[in-house]
Amino acid sequence: MSTPPESTGCGRWELRQEAGVHWLETPVGSGVARFTFAVTDGGGRLNLATAPEGFEAATEARLSMVRAMNLEPNRFRLVRQVHGGDLRETEGLLPDRAGELLPARDPAIEADGLVTRHPDEILMVLVADCLPLALAGEDGLALLHLGWRGLATGMLEKAVAAVRASEAVIGPCIGPCCYEVGPEVAEALGVEQSASGTVDLGGITAERLVAAGVDSVERAERCTCCEVGTFHSFRREGAAAGRQAALLSR
Repeated sequence: MSTPPESTGCGRWELRQEAGVHWLETPVGSGVARFTFAVTDGGGRLNLATAPEGFEAATEARLSMVRAMNLEPNRFRLVRQVHGGDLRETEGLLPDRAGELLPARDPAIEADGLVTRHPDEILMVLVADCLPLALAGEDGLALLHLGWRGLATGMLEKAVAAVRASEAVIGPCIGPCCYEVGPEVAEALGVEQSASGTVDLGGITAERLVAAGVDSVERAERCTCCEVGTFHSFRREGAAAGRQAALLSR
């Protein structure tokens, strides 16, 4: 298996490694965005989802992550992701309703985006080709698990407005080299496919962020499908794919 490369090609991005766990880290407004890798020291795999290994394995993987990053599990907020366009506020949600990091389990609330206005909360989404998007603005932080349906239903614009976002970070996701879609998807997104039938999910997202008034947009420029061993990829591995995480906190 491959190991994470030493450089990301952008000065704002830092490759971090602690206790065998690797992740990319970059500032976004008043917050910090982190994006984990699938690979660990010694060629192991870090899968932060409950499938396919199960809840016990996911709990151990998440413990490894929080220890490496020196974070507190009870600060995390996550939801059950359904590849939709619902955005939820953490305001008023108790930890057992917003979803807990540990022990690993399926959260009760379904959504694909979270907004927080509390400085002590850590937002987390799981991805394996979909685009993780971190937003920061005057009214808080937002973290999205963004696929074509979320883009088509306007979740991005809702999140930008919710926090009055001025800065955005696009994490590793499937690239235009690999994201082949049907004509109905391109039509829903209002874009044209390339000659090979692909669309640029990251590029579309960046354009919409600028159109929504976001001043600063950073992209990781990493393809989760191409980088075998470094990232989990549903397009490449199907139901056997694990998940990496995107985290956003102050």
